[in-house]
Amino acid sequence: MTFAIALLAAEEEHVALAMPIWAYGTIPLVLFGVLAFVLWNYRNVAHRHVIKAEAYAATHTGTTGPDHSIPPYPGH
Repeated sequence: MTFAIALLAAEEEHVALAMPIWAYGTIPLVLFGVLAFVLWNYRNVAHRHVIKAEAYAATHTGTTGPDHSIPPYPGH
């Protein structure tokens, strides 16, 4: 059995990689970091434009506030 293992180990070819081994982990890590940064920059975007949204709602519906778009639930 040890002869077969030694024979298989001796015949194993080493394939040259396109990059160093550490780069295969670093590239996805950097990509994840960039995507996380993009996502972080879009946080709370709706809150930044409240004044514009209220002005748009006032010019198009005549009222402002959250009660102009959703009718009350019957029975409440």
